[in-house]
Amino acid sequence: MDGYLELGLRLGRLVDGFVDCWFGDPGLAARVASEPAPVPGELAADAARLLRALPDSGLP
Repeated sequence: MDGYLELGLRLGRLVDGFVDCWFGDPGLAARVASEPAPVPGELAADAARLLRALPDSGLP
């Protein structure tokens, strides 16, 4: 589950307003905020990896 939350928080660092509020774990948000700036291509790869991990995603 944290993978999806991390992805969303990282996207929020690139897209102003993507995350308009956060009621989750403040430690998780702080950790993501302290990371180097996200690289869009790496975020896309993370999203694809998360999608492939879903049961019956039908993706290779």
